[in-house]
Amino acid sequence: LHSQDGGCPELITQAIDVNALILSAHFWPPFKASEPVQLPDQVKEALDVYTKAFQTLKGNRTLEWNSGQGTVHVTLELGEKKVDLKVSPIHAAIICKFEEKENWSMTELSAALKVSSSFLRRKITYWITQGIIKEGSADNFSLMEDGHQRRNSGPNMQREGEDGEGEEEDYTASRKDQREAELSVFWTYIVGMLTNLDSLPIERIHQMLTIFAMQGPAAVECDIAELRVFLDGKVRQQKLTF
Repeated sequence: LHSQDGGCPELITQAIDVNALILSAHFWPPFKASEPVQLPDQVKEALDVYTKAFQTLKGNRTLEWNSGQGTVHVTLELGEKKVDLKVSPIHAAIICKFEEKENWSMTELSAALKVSSSFLRRKITYWITQGIIKEGSADNFSLMEDGHQRRNSGPNMQREGEDGEGEEEDYTASRKDQREAELSVFWTYIVGMLTNLDSLPIERIHQMLTIFAMQGPAAVECDIAELRVFLDGKVRQQKLTF
């Protein structure tokens, strides 16, 4: 799709680079989609261009996007600073809203993103901890003018009467949820492998994931140690026997 010969010109020249990991219903078990994310308009347009290019190449096939999963490479220009980060779609959607205006209330932002306030609270904590968004008065958020300075535990960075532990717990949970969502794409591959091959050593599973699921600039990476922890969790959930 991205090739100079036979590729889609609009896909090659568009501002937002899109790479897709395609899970076909013909080859993989049913895939449980994550909570959908209200993507920015420019991202939706980029996905539409990719879909049309895919349809042109594949004829009668099309794509159905799972907007809640994947990795987004964002470059933030804050004052004289430029910050490059890889984040989940919901985190990218949140920060993109601050391009429209620099100040949002919790009610406004949750309505714009079509998510609950409690869900937004957990996810926006990531940007607060990164020092890119700050919370002024209760449930009001604004973009940091100087940008990307990590929070410290100074009194001016906390609401009166709070010790910051709750926010740190929210942040930890947010990062854990984000990583679990990223790794969940591997589960579909693993189920497909074990359905066809019955059993495999973890080294072989990791090797096959590296070949089929960890390719491309936006691919999620996972080493054997993290894969072992992930599979141990599936064993505890009784979704896997060891």
